[in-house]
Amino acid sequence: VAEPEHSAITERDLMVLRAEVDFVEAAGSRSPATVYPPPAHGWEDLDDPTRAAVETITASMQSVHVLTLGPDADKHAALTAIHAAAIGKGRNVLAMPATDTATAFADHHPYATKVTDPAATRDRLETGRWSIRAGQLVVIDDADHLDPDQLRYFTEHAARSNTKLLLVCAPTESRTPAHSLVDALADNLPWAQRIGTPTVDRDTAIDMVADRFLESRRNGWQDHDEHGRPLRRTMGVAALGGATLDNEENYLIKKLFTAAGAIQIENQARI
Repeated sequence: VAEPEHSAITERDLMVLRAEVDFVEAAGSRSPATVYPPPAHGWEDLDDPTRAAVETITASMQSVHVLTLGPDADKHAALTAIHAAAIGKGRNVLAMPATDTATAFADHHPYATKVTDPAATRDRLETGRWSIRAGQLVVIDDADHLDPDQLRYFTEHAARSNTKLLLVCAPTESRTPAHSLVDALADNLPWAQRIGTPTVDRDTAIDMVADRFLESRRNGWQDHDEHGRPLRRTMGVAALGGATLDNEENYLIKKLFTAAGAIQIENQARI
């Protein structure tokens, strides 16, 4: 007898979840060799949020860190500051950009002692041609675009070698990540850092607007007046149509807000 289809789906989901749990656990390793004290110079011009994120990353014994950057974050300033702390401790910084965009950034905005390819680095480590000494810093920019197998390898390598691995990502709606593993770390590692205004995809933005609209409607709702007469209206929502809207668009706006119970409905062309 064939098993129900939903059982197979559940099994696959559990396998994916187990892999993510194992990945997060591997990312929780610690080593005192990965602590870098603040440098004498190089942090003077950092804004407060960037400085706080840099201090958390460099002062932590955690082997794996995630740095998520908003579109308005100064990535070069953050990475340069982290580089200065590592160099001040006598550590080298190895950059492994995961995309062409990240490679171009590393070439034009240097933040590492050496820049190399993740695939080539893994091959050299596995064949014994390279070794990364304890306490060294490895930076993978656009880490959410790195092959998942390679990401797991470098995460486990950081734990084995007592090195610090910094996973940098700058999610945008137009760039689809290759996987959700970096998101799993960013959401589950308490020491994960974010700089800048987070990006929000279109569906999330629409949900946020809808939630706020409904909350304002509910908080401003008036069911009856002081004499018990029915009102069934909200004073928490108002509409102001634009002068460039055509009749059909203004009609739809009027219908929407009237159905929602709003009574403050106006048009810019009448003001």
